[in-house]
Amino acid sequence: ERASGEGRRRLFGVSCRVSAEGKGQARRGEKKGDRMSSRFFARGSSSEEDETETESEEYSTTEETESESETESSSEEEEEKSGVNRFLVSDSDSDSDLEDARRVVRSAKDKRVEELTHIVEEIRNKMKINDWVGISSNFDKLNKQLDKIKRSGALTKTPKIYVKALIEMEDFLTAALGNKEARKTMSKSNAKALNSMRQNLKKNNKEYEAEIKSRREAPEESDSYSDDSESDSDSYESGSEGEGEEEGFEKVKTKGEKKKVPFIEMDPKDISYGMIMKKCQELIMARGRKGTDKHEQAKTMEFMVRVSKTESQRAQMMMNLVSAYFDMTTGLHTHLPIPIWNRCCMIILDLLNQLEKYPYISVDDAYEQDYSEEQEGPTEGDAVTIAGNLLGCLERLDDEWFKSLQVIDPHTEDYMNRLKDEPVILAVAQKVSKYFAKAGAEPVVARISLRQVEHFYYKTEAVYNAMKALVEIKKKEASESAPAEEEETNPAAAAAKATPVGDEEDVPPVELPSDFTMEEDVFKLMKDLVHYIYKNADERTKARAMLCDIYHKSIHNDFYTARDLLLMSHLQEAVHNMDIATQLLFNRTMAQIGLCAFRKGLIQDAHYCLSELYGSGRIREILAQGVALRYHDRTPEQEKLEKRRQMPFHMHINLELLEAVNLICAMLLETIYLVNINQMETKRRGSKSFWGLVGHYD
Repeated sequence: ERASGEGRRRLFGVSCRVSAEGKGQARRGEKKGDRMSSRFFARGSSSEEDETETESEEYSTTEETESESETESSSEEEEEKSGVNRFLVSDSDSDSDLEDARRVVRSAKDKRVEELTHIVEEIRNKMKINDWVGISSNFDKLNKQLDKIKRSGALTKTPKIYVKALIEMEDFLTAALGNKEARKTMSKSNAKALNSMRQNLKKNNKEYEAEIKSRREAPEESDSYSDDSESDSDSYESGSEGEGEEEGFEKVKTKGEKKKVPFIEMDPKDISYGMIMKKCQELIMARGRKGTDKHEQAKTMEFMVRVSKTESQRAQMMMNLVSAYFDMTTGLHTHLPIPIWNRCCMIILDLLNQLEKYPYISVDDAYEQDYSEEQEGPTEGDAVTIAGNLLGCLERLDDEWFKSLQVIDPHTEDYMNRLKDEPVILAVAQKVSKYFAKAGAEPVVARISLRQVEHFYYKTEAVYNAMKALVEIKKKEASESAPAEEEETNPAAAAAKATPVGDEEDVPPVELPSDFTMEEDVFKLMKDLVHYIYKNADERTKARAMLCDIYHKSIHNDFYTARDLLLMSHLQEAVHNMDIATQLLFNRTMAQIGLCAFRKGLIQDAHYCLSELYGSGRIREILAQGVALRYHDRTPEQEKLEKRRQMPFHMHINLELLEAVNLICAMLLETIYLVNINQMETKRRGSKSFWGLVGHYD
């Protein structure tokens, strides 16, 4: 009986283990598919185990086996439940997060009204600083944006935000016109924009007289796009004033919020003298670094010019602004964009007028400016020195103008328009020369005089008179466009400062200053400039001035004076030791002397001058009127330098005329030799180029 009992217990235990293992496997399979079924099997297994426990106490071994399997299955079931719960919780959380961060879809109408709001905000910012050039340009953008909305068909009536902007501009214009003292201190460009804005606004408001009248009668209405607009398309006031003001109290910004405001968006009243100097130092330190946005730097500099606290600080910021404009070139072989060049001219003219108006401000290129934030600024009237190089700015303007003429197609209208900018450079040179003459810097004035000579030496008397007539026309146009009470004001750079750097099309042309004058006689002008250079300049400047004077006398048929100057100066002996630019000028001068001698009937002298030029076989290169096609003897850098030395098209010498004169002179001289063939000529000077062409023709 004991053996049979043990056998039954072993048999029953094996069967229970098999059934428990089968149920565990079934449970694992079921929990992959259906969680509810796994729970059902778990309950079924536990009930069966309870029944086996109540049958007999003698099945202790089976009970222990079942309890172990029960523990394993229950632990797996708990892990399964906890995993499912975790999955369900994370799923619900992610759904809630998606609902919270749900993307807001805005209609096209809301986007258009937001653009309209931004333009109105920009107009209000310009009104704060009395910038009529910026107001005028943004007013045009506002009308263009309104036209876009009308064409889209989403407009049922005039937006109230637009009507309110018209009312604000009208009131601000009336106040500006009534303040005569402020108008007298305006710049010409700002006053011109004020007058044009008065006409444009009056013409524009006639179309919206009814809306303006109803708006003035009920100013408490909200500025929304339309009556059925949502709250997010309301006026620009609802988002800013509603949050900041409650029951007459204004919300004070924390220190962290103030730091987030960009410098160019700060209120000018919150900006101190030291803050401007510190920001200027940051921009100067960032110049030349990789990743520096040059346009953003220029915009910041323009803002600092407008918010400067003293006249000396404004002059310093203007010098830094010119340097920021010069940085916008992409390389040494590309010229400065013409709109940026116009901005530089406006700023420099404004700076020179300011130096003339406030004589206690001086400019020194060796002065080290203090950019510390703790300083409070000098007292108005005390002697102040600012860091800057006016001569360098003038030479850079002249070089950029010259480089632009090298790349512009000479057969287009753009080339002619660019030539009309030459009086602007002469006006800047005249003002800079007067400033340094008062300071007693004679060598600097001599360098400026050479720049002026290089603009006049190749012009005939007829061309000079035409240029003088152009100057008078430009000055007359500038005086007619400016108000009568502002005739004595200086030409300011308000257009360059108010117009953003990216909007080059909005930059107006540079106006000539009213005090710019040109000499009546070009010969007297050249004589005065050259004699001043002979007295105060260095050797290179004197040599170039001498060559320019000889060139000028040659094109006016004064051959003997030009020849005597050349022989007395001994330039033909020392020119080989000079720089390449001076050697090119010497070659051009020799060509003009040869043409002058031919016009005078001096065939022998003309042939002497021209035969040396044609003896090299590279007449285009030595006159800087073309580049040779042979690339094997020069590096790419040398090719670029040679292209930079090329003369603009209006300064070219007619090569066909030059070749014809050379061959005619050679033919006439050879004819004399043929006639006197019986006479023994020991010293015969023949022309190899002429006989080469004769042999080729035969």
